[in-house]
Amino acid sequence: MLRKLSIQILTVGGLIGIAAPHMAAAQVSGFDLGSMGGFAVVIDNVSNFQLTSDSGITGSLGIGSMTGSPQFSGGSVSGAVAFASATLPNGVTAGTPGSGTGGTQGSIAAGVASVGSAISTMSTLSSYYVGQTGTTLSLNLGNSSTTVNVETGTKAANGSAYVFDVGTSFNVTNGGTITISGSASDYVVFNFAASSTLKFNDSIVLAGGITSDHVLFDYTGTNQISSAANGAYVYGVLDAPNAALSLDNIKFDGRIMAGKVNTNSSIQSGAYVTQPTTYSPPASVPEPRSVVLLLVALGGLAWVKTHRLRYDRL
Repeated sequence: MLRKLSIQILTVGGLIGIAAPHMAAAQVSGFDLGSMGGFAVVIDNVSNFQLTSDSGITGSLGIGSMTGSPQFSGGSVSGAVAFASATLPNGVTAGTPGSGTGGTQGSIAAGVASVGSAISTMSTLSSYYVGQTGTTLSLNLGNSSTTVNVETGTKAANGSAYVFDVGTSFNVTNGGTITISGSASDYVVFNFAASSTLKFNDSIVLAGGITSDHVLFDYTGTNQISSAANGAYVYGVLDAPNAALSLDNIKFDGRIMAGKVNTNSSIQSGAYVTQPTTYSPPASVPEPRSVVLLLVALGGLAWVKTHRLRYDRL
């Protein structure tokens, strides 16, 4: 009987041994913004950054490489202003983030590692998703409106998000609205062609529980990103590591990473960027085969225990 029990235990062990090599690593349901989760706006590779007349950032501002100095002419930052450089640029002192009459309610510091980390993370995300094949989506709407169901997109290879290829067909003018519909657990990426001109002329809103941090607008091109002066609302995360930024009279609820070598970027004339209150990274999801392996092991242990009880009664 003891020999029989030993064989049963070895059998369970063999089943686990066979299944183990076929286990895949746990997938991540969503893209992780990493250190970008601590910022509303991160600007890199620019000559100057301007935050002008009646504009502002609700949250923190990160500045990477900059050859000039930031200019705050009436604009303000409610959170911290963090510089990646070891020293503060000319004209920047404690309590004064740059030239002009604007200011910040948070700290001003140089040598902040999280700025460089955020730039690296967003560049990596952009490079990964632009290489994913998504569902073709035309957003050449004019003044019409449309709803995009997130789950009609194509899942990225790592299962992290639904992907859409917008190409160059992005045109929403006054009166048009794009509604992105998805659940609170959904993540979605919109890839824009590098040759496109990205201009937020009207509103992009969310429905169904999906949040700004789960919507990524991925643009690898170098054309300036702008907005029309019409008070549009946009929700999401703009990832444009190679483009300059010029936002005018727009309310952007989410995060922005942008920057183009030797150019100026600006948030001006009634444009506001509001950082989401909290950031929660995506959770790892057990790969289905891992769950099967766990069930096999638990079932096997229960089986051995049952037979051991029978043996003890003999």
